[in-house]
Amino acid sequence: MRWLILGWRVYDIFLLAFAFSHGVLGLRQVLFDYIHHDKAQQMINWSLFFFWLVISVTGAVAIMGGVKLPSP
Repeated sequence: MRWLILGWRVYDIFLLAFAFSHGVLGLRQVLFDYIHHDKAQQMINWSLFFFWLVISVTGAVAIMGGVKLPSP
């Protein structure tokens, strides 16, 4: 029932966004260790950014939408 409070929802959205960005930036570093072409690195940057954005927005919408409990 934690998600009934707006503050917890906002906290969870930030937690999702920051934790996922941490993982995406780690993936970026690993990819940059193997890919050295500037254009390819720029394409990776934009691709990972849009990937992060889509997942974060989808998660935020799901969190704000909440969970509908079945009626007893």
